[in-house]
Amino acid sequence: ISSARMIMDSPNISSTAAVPLSSSSFILRTYYDPLKQNILTKLTLHKPYFQFGTGILRKQVDGIFCTDGTLLLNREFNRIMYVYTYRNQFICLDSNLKILYQARTIDTNTVAKIQVTEIKAKNQTVLSSAALTVNRLSCVSGDQLYINSALKANNEAVPDFNRYAVIDVYDTRNGSYKFSFYVVKDHEHPISSLLASRNMLFLIQGN
Repeated sequence: ISSARMIMDSPNISSTAAVPLSSSSFILRTYYDPLKQNILTKLTLHKPYFQFGTGILRKQVDGIFCTDGTLLLNREFNRIMYVYTYRNQFICLDSNLKILYQARTIDTNTVAKIQVTEIKAKNQTVLSSAALTVNRLSCVSGDQLYINSALKANNEAVPDFNRYAVIDVYDTRNGSYKFSFYVVKDHEHPISSLLASRNMLFLIQGN
């Protein structure tokens, strides 16, 4: 544990998301200064420590917010899933960060609709307006990837969209769309977390 903490606290790496592969290896989302963007990285507690996946996350705007997403571990298949927040795409990788496939969700927003501002005095980049969220939340179990879509589908009635949260389900083996289902919305306490286990989906609304 002390070795992991020493490496994670290194000034050479800044992790904003992580999943454990084992007690000695992890997949991280890190900021990679040479490319000025987020990348996926494999960290192990033995040399060479870092394996940088520089060609996985694709920069569209700023490299930080436009590559934002949810990092998931599919334990049953020993695969990594990365679901973009602001575009209609997800990626499936093996445990060595090799891309197995890239797939589109049924939404049509292929490019992140965000606007950013650089604050040079603080060396920061911030969102300058509300971003269009495509994929709110996601989780994975076995051959099913669950995504809580944030946008109304073209064939979806407005009353249904206002009343229900939509969960779209994709096949983790090839990225194909399987089906969707509704969950009744609690507007005061929206869904804040998802967890899938075998054929069960657990949701937290509010706290």
